[in-house]
Amino acid sequence: MKEYVWQFGRLSNLDEKQYILEMTKKTITELYPKMPQKWSLSIAFIVKKIATSQKFLRENLKDKIVVSLRDVARCLSTYSWLRRQYSKLLCAKSNWKKRCLIIALGLCYYFRLNKNEREKYNEVISKKKSTSFNQQLQKEIDTLCNCFEIPSGVARNQALKENLF
Repeated sequence: MKEYVWQFGRLSNLDEKQYILEMTKKTITELYPKMPQKWSLSIAFIVKKIATSQKFLRENLKDKIVVSLRDVARCLSTYSWLRRQYSKLLCAKSNWKKRCLIIALGLCYYFRLNKNEREKYNEVISKKKSTSFNQQLQKEIDTLCNCFEIPSGVARNQALKENLF
């Protein structure tokens, strides 16, 4: 199987998921060359969330070509960068795997949606979770925004937070 296929047609859901799997395996192997087997459960989780995101955007943004494997590559690249950054700072925190994925999904998929679509995406991506995707992403946004010194008179509203993020 080729590593990437950048074609102008639409892949079937199964083909797309297989490419997402291969791209994710490659990313994890590059991140952890000595122990990629340890991450097999994480790979399945990442693939599921990205494939679900791809499918959701394709179905809800009315344009079938609105998402492609480039979005998958962008999401995995963001995830990989975040993992490298946080492994240097917080190597003891095991929950950073999921936190990095939440941030990557937010940047690559969630922020492309309007308010109603975001609510639907949150429901789809948060199935069987006690804490919703939206709540987890909002926590990451707030954490980052608290690092900024906001002048008095500037409202710390959602639009500002998303732009800072």
